Amino acid sequence: MTDAIWQIERERRKRGLSSSKLVGLAGVNPMHYSQLVARKAEPRKNTISRLKLALAHYDQGAKTLPELLIFRLCLLLVCQSEDVSPADVLSQDPQRKANADPQWKRAADIRRRAIYLAHSFCLVSQVRLATIVGLTPAAISQAVKSAETSEDLEDDPLIELIETVLGGL
Repeated sequence: MTDAIWQIERERRKRGLSSSKLVGLAGVNPMHYSQLVARKAEPRKNTISRLKLALAHYDQGAKTLPELLIFRLCLLLVCQSEDVSPADVLSQDPQRKANADPQWKRAADIRRRAIYLAHSFCLVSQVRLATIVGLTPAAISQAVKSAETSEDLEDDPLIELIETVLGGL
């Protein structure tokens, strides 16, 4: 696991990112991170994941990271409800517009539902979603409208689940 810390440290330096900025984005204690780098402590898997996620999305800006996590969680929910691997959806380029390819079309439909959930129920702006997903704001707006007018929306168990969970706030 220590090798992962060294890989993260190399990537951090390559980007010119300070360790304090990285740990701030990842929500990791700075003292703990310095102990990990000095090999005085062994990292937990979730610490590695948080550092990698923060590092991987540093270029999008710190403000985008929470929205990215929200979108990815919405995507995970939709993927689980459709019994599809999130990796399969994420591997399909959203800008490709390959409507004749059934795998791409399936990924686009799942992505559209995740966009709708992230925007409508988790309050992620369409502009942020455009940055996160890699589409234009117009394409995000179209995806939201398409999901809103879908007949499947009324019977979507994910919407009921999200409303139940968020209703307790």
